[in-house]
Amino acid sequence: MNVLCSAAKNKFWLDVFDQLKGSAFKPVYWVGSNKVVSKKTNCFFHDVWEAFSLQGCVPGWEAKADSLSLSWVTRVEYYNYLKILDRVDGSCYFSFSERDDLFKRQLAYWSFVLDNFNIDLVFFSNTPHLPYDYPLYLCARRKGVKVLMFNVSSVAGWNYITEELGGGALRSDFVEENANLIDNLYFESVEKFIFEKHQQPWYMKAQSKRQKSLRLFLESNKYASVPYHFFGALFKFLKPGVSLKLAFSASNKYKTIKCYEGFYRIGKLGVFDISRLKVMQNRKKKELKGEYSSFSSKLVPESLCKFIYFPLHYQPELTTTPLGGEASDQFYVIRELSKALPDGVKLVVKEHPSQYAKMLYGGQGRYLGCWEAISHLPNVLLCDMSVPSISLIKHAEGVVTITGTAGWEAIVNRKTSFHFGGAWYQNFPQANKLDFDNMRSKLVSSLNAPNASPVESADLCKYFGNYAIKADIHGLFKKQSREDVLRTVNYIKRSIDTNAS
Repeated sequence: MNVLCSAAKNKFWLDVFDQLKGSAFKPVYWVGSNKVVSKKTNCFFHDVWEAFSLQGCVPGWEAKADSLSLSWVTRVEYYNYLKILDRVDGSCYFSFSERDDLFKRQLAYWSFVLDNFNIDLVFFSNTPHLPYDYPLYLCARRKGVKVLMFNVSSVAGWNYITEELGGGALRSDFVEENANLIDNLYFESVEKFIFEKHQQPWYMKAQSKRQKSLRLFLESNKYASVPYHFFGALFKFLKPGVSLKLAFSASNKYKTIKCYEGFYRIGKLGVFDISRLKVMQNRKKKELKGEYSSFSSKLVPESLCKFIYFPLHYQPELTTTPLGGEASDQFYVIRELSKALPDGVKLVVKEHPSQYAKMLYGGQGRYLGCWEAISHLPNVLLCDMSVPSISLIKHAEGVVTITGTAGWEAIVNRKTSFHFGGAWYQNFPQANKLDFDNMRSKLVSSLNAPNASPVESADLCKYFGNYAIKADIHGLFKKQSREDVLRTVNYIKRSIDTNAS
């Protein structure tokens, strides 16, 4: 089976595919980043940063590629790709025409690769949500090439496999091997989110810790940024084998962030370009935060009339684009929810705290004026970010999210929970899928609905434990152990075998 593997080319994933060779998994094309590579594979390697801008491709591919009609691309898929490019648009320099052209070229290239390398399976170590892997996914689906992708959940270290974006997890009957983890799973996924015991999700804790870093302050402060990057480059120059040019040039993802006019390619950026970008983005985030503050209020949840709570996702991120599908535009969702609510019911909207974090790129996911426009909706209340989200969930009639953790927190606390996209908890019977056609009827019926049934340990086994795996496949917990490799290989095999039979 010829495999196109989209994963970091590090020891962990190389070991995984070494183990899978016995199952006829043969990587013939690998797109990813080089990290701690201990051995090579005999296949075409495409650096992920080059794949963003279609550099490092198969030589002469454009002359060899067949013509490609784009009539099969849906409106939602087209929109989601244009929005995905926000991730690499550092200074808002992408024109519509360039986004459109890049999408067409990406589709043409990956269509050529799938045919030229006789690909039987495309494997993604994470949900496709980047400028190169989303078009690759679309081409594979169109051509009928088998797809497997890992998805992350809100529960630390737990992941699951699907065959399509936003689809349900493949059953693996893996719970027997996870038996000793189930008790801890209940604690991590249920007890931590109960109102009386609520804890901040693990990824927000990690972000809060990093947010206090002196480095983040220095690199984005308009007075300290230039000397910080300058002396940092000089320090790098003092290391053996580092040239002055290399020391003062950008690396990895900065090479593919567009912060210059002209054609989208790996940019020749220096540390002063990065300094300008960081300062500019920090300034925009401050302006966005100021706008939000001017139109939001410190609401007292227990004193409000009936309301539905809609917590926003951080953007740009895969949790909305593309997992949200048609609902990836959250401001459109807010407007539609506002229209669907019955008289006397408010919609409480709260911004995601990560949107203005120094370490992230939230300035690329919002635009100035967005909150002023939302503030004109008569039944929408913007809530100050200092009000705890869990307090709003507790007093809401229901929670609406795209794919977010707030939907799971509502389920755990027996509140009505709606999601628009491919939420990791969609298998649970307490989760309600919402779309724009049935929105009003479902929201109205939820206002008088009884409390949802509680989530028990048996539910976790039935709807999550049988489908998911606890393994550090992305190196987030610094435990890429041999046990994780074997556990991951076993899980992939069982997911395929269980669903083939």
